[in-house]
Amino acid sequence: MARATVHCVCATCGQEFTHIKDCFNRKEADSYEEWASANIDECPECRRARLKRENAERAASLIERYGFPEITGVSEKQIGYANDLRNKYLCKDYTVREIEIYDKIMRGMDDPEMMGKFRELADRKFEGSIEKMLKDTLDKYGLNEISAIRHESNASKIIDALRDC
Repeated sequence: MARATVHCVCATCGQEFTHIKDCFNRKEADSYEEWASANIDECPECRRARLKRENAERAASLIERYGFPEITGVSEKQIGYANDLRNKYLCKDYTVREIEIYDKIMRGMDDPEMMGKFRELADRKFEGSIEKMLKDTLDKYGLNEISAIRHESNASKIIDALRDC
């Protein structure tokens, strides 16, 4: 094991910071140090702030496009945390596809033909319970988080749904 240590200056705030990476051997560490000194020019604080800002911008378009509810809560801090979690979740590569699948399932609940198929499935596998069938489907396809953020405005419930994502 060898440790690569690079002393850098942030191009955004001008603060000096140290970037450290553990490597397998000295040659790899030296190579990484050379690369890092030429390419790493953003301190961790500025990087976090930039990513948070970018996530908020990307998420804002999805929130508007899909009509997500405004988050409410007991404090501005709680609302901010729930917004940050939702923004980060919405910016994952697969989230838009999950939203589309979830919306298709939910539209099926309003379509008489699909509802007939849902009832047949519920009768066969879920003792006639559409609710159990829907819960199982959301679980099976990993759509519980989408369900929570798609319709929920309560910051606490959003935090509970997304904390571990």
